[in-house]
Amino acid sequence: MSMETEAGVFCRNYHTHTQWCNHGTIDAEETICEAISLGMQELGFSEHAPFPDNRFGRMAFSELINYIGQVRLLQKKYAPYIKIFAGLEIEYFEDDLPYYHQLYRDYGVDYLILGQHYFKDQNSGCYVKTKRIEDEKTIAKYFDSLIYAAQSGLFPMIAHPDYCFGCDLVYTHITEQAICKFLSSISSVNTVLEINANGFRKPTFLSKIGERRKYPADLFWKYVKEYGLWGMIGSDCHHRGQLYDLAVRQAFYFAVEKGIMLKDSIHIGARH
Repeated sequence: MSMETEAGVFCRNYHTHTQWCNHGTIDAEETICEAISLGMQELGFSEHAPFPDNRFGRMAFSELINYIGQVRLLQKKYAPYIKIFAGLEIEYFEDDLPYYHQLYRDYGVDYLILGQHYFKDQNSGCYVKTKRIEDEKTIAKYFDSLIYAAQSGLFPMIAHPDYCFGCDLVYTHITEQAICKFLSSISSVNTVLEINANGFRKPTFLSKIGERRKYPADLFWKYVKEYGLWGMIGSDCHHRGQLYDLAVRQAFYFAVEKGIMLKDSIHIGARH
């Protein structure tokens, strides 16, 4: 299927990684050239943001200025051909609220997307690794963390909001209630939910409820459709050729099959 078929749906990508994230293998300029060759209109880089204390082993905090500076140079160089944005993918923790505002205000990032790979248990104060969740009550805490993040107004897009389904659990009404609480809470918030193509690049696995993907999760997107919320395709590319590949097309077909309304862009602008 050609890109023209998805025209307006995937002429822009805001979830893009390069070598700066320490697990990507393509550099930023290569990615821009790939985007131009595909006829894309906008490309946003969204490396995993460092925190000042360098938690989680992302790019070092000392590299942040160089990353943004490189994107700005490429933004000017390729301005006649494509719009380039300097973004970051980052987790939300209430204690770090001043830092997110600083990223917009002092570092000049164009946008932040929420990638809640970790969240904080409000009872214990400990970080929880989302893909290591062991019970449904913790899934509910994960979705609560997404609510707090979305209501902060800092994130125009939530990357892989169904990331928690990478854990192997039998889901009951507890999980369904958590999903519905989350979707109901963000219905008036200006954020879009990403259908993450990288989930289609990962192998399926034999779980307690049968063979399935880690994400996108059918259960989650069933409720997104019921609540009438918007989705958006995100490549989450890390390597050459992934900006628009079979996984991206599969994400598009998934959205069509589930009846998800798709946006083609996110709101980029000051949020501090």
